[in-house]
Amino acid sequence: MNFNELSAAAVCYHPTSKELTLLLKSLRLAVDNQADFCCYLINNNEIGNLWSEHEIEYSAKNRKFSELPDINSGIKDENLGLLIELETWIRFDMAVHVIEGHGNLGYGKAHNLALGLTGKKFHLMLNTDVEIGKHALEAGIKALNLNPASVLAAPYATNAQNVKINLCKRYPDILTLAVRGFGTRSIKKIFDARLAHYEYRGIDDLNRR
Repeated sequence: MNFNELSAAAVCYHPTSKELTLLLKSLRLAVDNQADFCCYLINNNEIGNLWSEHEIEYSAKNRKFSELPDINSGIKDENLGLLIELETWIRFDMAVHVIEGHGNLGYGKAHNLALGLTGKKFHLMLNTDVEIGKHALEAGIKALNLNPASVLAAPYATNAQNVKINLCKRYPDILTLAVRGFGTRSIKKIFDARLAHYEYRGIDDLNRR
């Protein structure tokens, strides 16, 4: 599949090097190392530079990532892994653009910065702590193309224990937010039907019928 009509963005707030490495590697493989593909990293840190936090510097003039020159003890292994992945993006003529200097805008406003820069038909909104399945983006784009009335697609997602996570949510009311945020396990059990409706639980089973 050609991914020329897709861009991606992830909002960053002090992500670990391991998180960024896994995210960028899985994204690169999911778009099949496609040249000219662009991923925006929106740095929501209050101060500082995203790459320097990981002992890395970037030269826009030379399109080159390298170790910070003032590191005496050598770059840490986890940061080295991120540096190698960034160099791989450059080798495949792919781009990672950092948007920063605005402070912590919140998740939605931060993503709007990237949306204002991309003119692609499809845009992928990400957290930094995700790993993208090899064929997930291809499946998502095909689903949207087959359903032109749809404007948003959420992936099938699991956590580290391989338990399904319901990423897509309905607009909540105050009671639902209160139960989710402050309810004990027993209280959440009482309101399970309400929470299930909010989280679109069971929608996969309905689609299989």
